[in-house]
Amino acid sequence: MHITRKLRAYVALAALVVGTLVWFRGPIIEALNPPTPLPSAAVADPALVGHYYDGDGLGVNLTLNLHPDGTFQCSWTGCLGDYGSTAGKWGRIGQTVHISVSTSQGMFTQKPLQDLKVTDSGSTLFGYNGFSFAEHSSEPPMFSPVTNAGG
Repeated sequence: MHITRKLRAYVALAALVVGTLVWFRGPIIEALNPPTPLPSAAVADPALVGHYYDGDGLGVNLTLNLHPDGTFQCSWTGCLGDYGSTAGKWGRIGQTVHISVSTSQGMFTQKPLQDLKVTDSGSTLFGYNGFSFAEHSSEPPMFSPVTNAGG
């Protein structure tokens, strides 16, 4: 009977630890993965400033806003609502848009936004989990995920 009481105590303690880690996983992940600073040569390119979108209009919709001051915001929505958001700084060197994430919530804590590749036309950004962001200014057009992120 004494062993059963100890076992119950260990199980309760383990459940408490796991529950705490699950509850605080976002801040814990952010603390363990501090933002990667932008390379010093990376600057906000006025040609890329704008509103980008990819999604199917239903289950997965990613909206990326690149601001002139070198900051960005990205949101992930779907048929069940808001899946997450992330924000930070961006800058371009050549055909790469470098991303430095400062905050992440929801799905972005598990799948952080990473550097993106710019197409030759400059209107599409590739590289986030197989999605391509296409620039638009009004209603989001429908774009399909790409199979090769150009990485």
